[in-house]
Amino acid sequence: MDYQIFIIPLIISLIISLLFYILVSIIPFLFPQFVSNIFLSLPRKYSEDPVELQFLINQLVKNDSWKRLYALKLLEKSFQSKMNILLSQKEKEWKKELEIQKELLEYRELTDDEIMHIESGKKLKDKYGPDINLNPPDDSIYYLNQYEEEFIKIRNDLPDEISIYREKYDNFKFWSVKNRNLLKFIQDKVFNNEELDLEKIAKGNREWSLLNLWGFPPKIKYDSKKIYYDIVLYVDLKSGEKEGEKVIKKLAIALSSHEKSLDYLEHLINQLR
Repeated sequence: MDYQIFIIPLIISLIISLLFYILVSIIPFLFPQFVSNIFLSLPRKYSEDPVELQFLINQLVKNDSWKRLYALKLLEKSFQSKMNILLSQKEKEWKKELEIQKELLEYRELTDDEIMHIESGKKLKDKYGPDINLNPPDDSIYYLNQYEEEFIKIRNDLPDEISIYREKYDNFKFWSVKNRNLLKFIQDKVFNNEELDLEKIAKGNREWSLLNLWGFPPKIKYDSKKIYYDIVLYVDLKSGEKEGEKVIKKLAIALSSHEKSLDYLEHLINQLR
């Protein structure tokens, strides 16, 4: 009897089984990043269905294999896409509010108080030089340091000379929020050793004045990558708790095409800020 008829097919079968085992078990275990990258490189449509996204998030928190890395990167793409939409919406809201605020500005001259603040700051700098050390010896925030006291003293001596200084700023006008003054802005410049550029203030248009003089909120900026991994960590930590499923569902809705998805996304972001 010729045993080769049976042995050769058996050996081939064993080799194929071994190769298959190496392919599906050993390689993914040893090289999870490599395997996940292969699957990520395959063309696919990113799901916006909350149920499918919830399955993917569960795969992220409940697997320790290449599937976790695969889900991590796949969800990141969905997250970045959603963040772009959120940021675009926030920018539109910001620009709309900016235009409203522009219409509320008035073009006016400096008040006497503002003039005396500016001149007091100049006199203080002339006396002590441009670099004023503002740190009191005991680092106390409850007491005025010598320079602040000096500023107040100079300021109190100026009212008698205000007519002289008023002429100096006779042609100076700038964009101002109604019923607000520049006193805090001037003090911050003086005591932070920053230049008080009056020419720039006078030339500044309404938008520049809102942003630089009156503290109008700047466009919202997010570090999307950091936020994503913070959310992943948060979801991972909560997954072992009773509340974990709720958090996973919220994230799935946030990344989906649900009409309230951006609200859910913003809520998650605010939880971590």
